Amino acid sequence: NTRFAATTDDDKTFVADYPLLPTRRRFWEKVLRNTDHSGTKAQLRNQLQIVFEATRETASAAVGTVVPADFIYDQISTDLLNSGELEREYDDIIRHQRDGTADGALRSRLCAIIFLIGKLPRTPGADDGVRANAETLVDLLISDLKTERPKLEQQAPKLLQQMVDAGKLMAVDTEYRLQTPEGARWNHDFKRRRTTALNDDQRISTKRTELLSETVKQALRPVSLQHGKSSTLRKLKHELSSARPVINTDAITLWLRDGWIDDENSVKNDARSAGVSSPMLFAYLPRLHHEDLKQAIASQLAAQETLDTQGLAGGAEAIEPRKAVETHLANAQHSIEQLLGRIISGAKIFLGGGQEATGLELADKVREAATGALVRLFPHFDEADHANWGQVVLRARSGDVGALSQVGYPGNPTQHPVGRRVVEFIGAGKKGKDLREHFKATPFGWPQDAIDGALLTMLVAGNLRATINGQSAQASMPQNQIGVA
Repeated sequence: NTRFAATTDDDKTFVADYPLLPTRRRFWEKVLRNTDHSGTKAQLRNQLQIVFEATRETASAAVGTVVPADFIYDQISTDLLNSGELEREYDDIIRHQRDGTADGALRSRLCAIIFLIGKLPRTPGADDGVRANAETLVDLLISDLKTERPKLEQQAPKLLQQMVDAGKLMAVDTEYRLQTPEGARWNHDFKRRRTTALNDDQRISTKRTELLSETVKQALRPVSLQHGKSSTLRKLKHELSSARPVINTDAITLWLRDGWIDDENSVKNDARSAGVSSPMLFAYLPRLHHEDLKQAIASQLAAQETLDTQGLAGGAEAIEPRKAVETHLANAQHSIEQLLGRIISGAKIFLGGGQEATGLELADKVREAATGALVRLFPHFDEADHANWGQVVLRARSGDVGALSQVGYPGNPTQHPVGRRVVEFIGAGKKGKDLREHFKATPFGWPQDAIDGALLTMLVAGNLRATINGQSAQASMPQNQIGVA
């Protein structure tokens, strides 16, 4: 996906170019043109000298060995230092990696390639699309075409991360850059804040609870509880707390606890103690990936603090250091999402009495458990569970005394289970709002249309009378006025 990529035209020069690949020749040419402003190194004579040295080094190797792209660095680094194209601290970073070990040599080569790629233009029109990401770095470093790639693909990402952690490189999105003095300042600030966060257990704990709570909220977003034949929508209210919440009268209550504060047996015992009549759901979030989550949270806190403190000041030299810290933030957030996802997937849900719900995801387990909990929360719901109460309201408002036939009841409206309970509760008189609140809550949980339908039908039949602001009201009143009647 770059302008240096192999083309069919390369077929004509593969043999002549060997052991230098045409793609790497193009890479070298572009590097030389953008680092040699005097024009001396870009001259054919000097290019031939570099190619000659590269060929001499690989001449005795087996066929399938090619010149690695970083070879050019040592050939031109002295001139680049003298011309100011290569900063002394960059050359020090590259050479100091060579500690006599194979890993050290590879770290140095990675840094050299990162430097060379950094010299390629990024301006529109001149940008060849080469980026210093792990995949491209491996592509450019391979010298043994037959066997080397799998090994480099394993080693390179680990060594790159080591150098990022050591402050020698910056990770900017998916790319790598050599660390600059300004970058080192930002990196030092980030690391200092990260260490402070790691040592503050209370802060980590508070942030973890906040993140768990938000993740649970997102995981439960798809849960839609529909009750009975009338598909009455039910609310689900959840709370992550070590303190027992109060059971809602009109919603399923999900009490969540995590393994950092409580253990699974405590949650199970509380569920058993609540008994089989309790509508509360008991959830346990397991304590998993503790250290990884702690590290990721510390990185998130430190990165956000660093960005907030440093602000947008600092000029052009702060652009990449800021992007590097933003990458720290994005990586930390990604790690946190993955780790919390595993914790949420491992959650256990218990009904009162101790029965555990099954399912792959938290939402599935909650849906299953809520089905049983709704029966416990609204034991009288069946009395009003019918899909046609909306039709009863329409018929009653039009004056039909037999409106309850829409729910299969042809008799006296005061003898229907809903009508009977409504009359009993009205007593000497109540507002429609009070009636709705009473019968929507436990132990009834009736749909509003069932309450309104019964009221309007009994108004038509003369079993009730209603007033609004002291004036007589009829069953034809708008449904939104029932609350004040």
